[in-house]
Amino acid sequence: MVTKTHLVVGAIILFSLLQLLSLGQPATLVFDENHYVKTARMVSLGYPDYNIEHPPLGKRIIATSINFLGDSPWGWRVPSFLFSIATLILTFSLARNFLGEKTALLAGFLLALDPLWIVVSRLGMLDIFATFFAVLFVALTLRYLDKPSIKLAVFSGVALGVSLAVKWVGITLPLFFALIVGISYYRKGLKIKTLTTHLLSFSLTILGTYFLIYLFFQSEQEVISLTDRLFFPLFHHTGTKSPYSASPQFALNPVFWFTAPFLGSSPILNKENAKVILFFSPLSGWVFLAAISLLVKRLIEKLDPERFKPLFLIFAFFLLYLPWLVTQRPEYVFHIFPLLPLVYLIQAKFGVILLERRGWGRVFFAIYLAVSSLLTAALLPYLLGLPLTVSCYYNAALFLLVLTFVFAVFGLGIFAPRKVVEIVKKQF
Repeated sequence: MVTKTHLVVGAIILFSLLQLLSLGQPATLVFDENHYVKTARMVSLGYPDYNIEHPPLGKRIIATSINFLGDSPWGWRVPSFLFSIATLILTFSLARNFLGEKTALLAGFLLALDPLWIVVSRLGMLDIFATFFAVLFVALTLRYLDKPSIKLAVFSGVALGVSLAVKWVGITLPLFFALIVGISYYRKGLKIKTLTTHLLSFSLTILGTYFLIYLFFQSEQEVISLTDRLFFPLFHHTGTKSPYSASPQFALNPVFWFTAPFLGSSPILNKENAKVILFFSPLSGWVFLAAISLLVKRLIEKLDPERFKPLFLIFAFFLLYLPWLVTQRPEYVFHIFPLLPLVYLIQAKFGVILLERRGWGRVFFAIYLAVSSLLTAALLPYLLGLPLTVSCYYNAALFLLVLTFVFAVFGLGIFAPRKVVEIVKKQF
């Protein structure tokens, strides 16, 4: 029997397959692949990692893929694709266990269709690796909330340590674990000794994991010492002498990440005018801000344990967002990427609340789903870097618009009132 889960998971798989089939496009390096893939090439040949402004793990993953699959677009991008699928599954699992099945289905659907997610999650960049382990950390920490144990504290520390060994996007997330441990102390009646042991185990595991990964990949030919490399990313990206200069095409103040329209593109890549665009819809940003407002308002109206749950995700979001507000280096819109799973988890909870109500709230979110789906379908050739002719673009767009409409109908059917479902069944 075909269930709601089958329909949405089928839609996610379909869009993932479109990503997989187009991994070879564009056939040249784009965006920050110019930094990380070039470094990974050198590492795959036995040279040291010269890209010292970021930890080594993500570049080693790409280098390993190049060794097995060759120095080609597939070799650069297959790890990112696999991690993107794993992150979608993990986001779905986190939402189902913590917020319910409907929220999980909607979160997975929205994340898979996000234009920025489609682009960055398939390129040979570091962000998807760091994001996967950051989401894994959040999932393990929320499980700790229900069943506090030293094992989950250690596993959470390992997940965050690995994430930091790719990129320092989750540097503030230890505060999330500290909050959860503090709440568990009051809810579960943990002893001070147990609480201290769990926090200490978590902290030492992060440091140990981070250090061991550096030690494992250390080479006698390293450009600076291991001691300097361990914390070089912190000072490099936050110091007043950061070497980065803003590119007007891609730079955007983090204050406006969720409210301002943004569209950046790569140069024309070949004679067919193929290019790749980076796009985060301000419509999605405004709906996300509305979601936070509604979820906080509901909690103020009634202090209920179930209404508290989305607040944990909102807190994790702000912890990831905070460093970009205070750092002294230029910020680019793709830096929002590790936040996307949390954005759509929060947005999905908001959507389920509206879609289960009668009135304009349901209509509003249904329109938002339809517009977002159609927008992604229309942009998809540019998200995947496909060589375009006018006829190719319109044929592909028409096909994807029809396909997206079908899945949007099924998606809205998940939340349809029982009476509507019964009427449809009688007619067919």
